Amino acid sequence: MISFSSQVMSTGTILRTFTSRMATSYARNQLLSRRIQLHDERTSTLKQKHVIHYPFASICREMSNKTESIPSFYDRYVFPEPPRLVSDEEHDTVIEKVNECMANHGRLFAVIQIASKQFKVTDHDLVRTTGYLDAEVGDRIRLEKILLVGGTDFTLVGRPIIRRSLVRVEATVVEKSPGVVKVIQRFIRTANFEKKKLYTPLHTVLRINSIEVNPQLDNCNESASS
Repeated sequence: MISFSSQVMSTGTILRTFTSRMATSYARNQLLSRRIQLHDERTSTLKQKHVIHYPFASICREMSNKTESIPSFYDRYVFPEPPRLVSDEEHDTVIEKVNECMANHGRLFAVIQIASKQFKVTDHDLVRTTGYLDAEVGDRIRLEKILLVGGTDFTLVGRPIIRRSLVRVEATVVEKSPGVVKVIQRFIRTANFEKKKLYTPLHTVLRINSIEVNPQLDNCNESASS
């Protein structure tokens, strides 16, 4: 009898727990439905004033009916229209103006990339790079990665680099020497661990000899296409 009564009480407890959970779920669904109804009433009022609704209501509506297409909160962002295409006459006018500026340029400057580093240089500048280049001291080399070149009235920007037929930057290897010795040390006090390493960086010094540009962009395009 004692075991039977304890089993009946446990069954009743389970029924009460299930009933309370069902009531909680029903109340939650009612609250969600009420929020969606309030959002619909508020949206109908705000649409007349051209105001975007709140994202929480969109989430609630997606939870209630996922098959329905709901506008997102990010629909308020309007992407700009693509730029207008330039006509042939405007293109020829711009090319002619740039050619005039390039023909009457003064002192030129350029942005070059050597060993994953960028340098802004002009004539007779010294540049110290990291590592040894594959050239001997006194050799004259041509730098290939030219990101930008400009003068007094014009600037040409590469995407990402400028074509070889458009710009020419030459430099001379002046010096190849090791740098200052650096100490790389790692120490952990609690583990009684200590490790020390000496590192000697290598440097190459370049002298920028000349920066030249092609004064005719049309000729440059024709040579590149051919």
